[in-house]
Amino acid sequence: WGVAYRVEELTDRRATVNVDIAVEKHEATGDRLEATAELYDTAGRRVASKRIRIADGSRGVTQQSLTLRVADPRRWDVESPNLYTLKTVLLRNGRAVDECTIRAGFRTLEFDANKGFALNGRWMKVKGVCLHHDAGVLGAVVPEEVWRRRLVNLKQIGVNAIRMSHNPQAPVVYD
Repeated sequence: WGVAYRVEELTDRRATVNVDIAVEKHEATGDRLEATAELYDTAGRRVASKRIRIADGSRGVTQQSLTLRVADPRRWDVESPNLYTLKTVLLRNGRAVDECTIRAGFRTLEFDANKGFALNGRWMKVKGVCLHHDAGVLGAVVPEEVWRRRLVNLKQIGVNAIRMSHNPQAPVVYD
């Protein structure tokens, strides 16, 4: 959970993405710590990258942020789920010692008491269902194929929002 991102600006021409990196230091070694962040589009092309030095300090958690700028970003949408891949690497004296890869989507949300909900500037009705974390007789460890079939079938009947119960879901659900 040491890496998070947030989209600060999103237009058709540019996206500004802040990447927050938390590094837990167990001992003061004097080593040079750096972090790289690279953002890849759906075709696997690198569209942004940056390297920063992690602030010197002793034990504890050090938090740093860096900014990535993306030209002509593709937005995530219900019908076009464009996702980027954000890869961060922690380097100690130039050698990789840890890395994290997460999926990232760019979109805007707007809520209005009179108009309702807009995704990327397009007003739409939210047609949702509630799902439990399990799959009936299959139990709580639901195979990926079951989730895929369930979600595809729901989308085919017009569902565009899902409320899940209880705790965070299995990573396969989000994928």
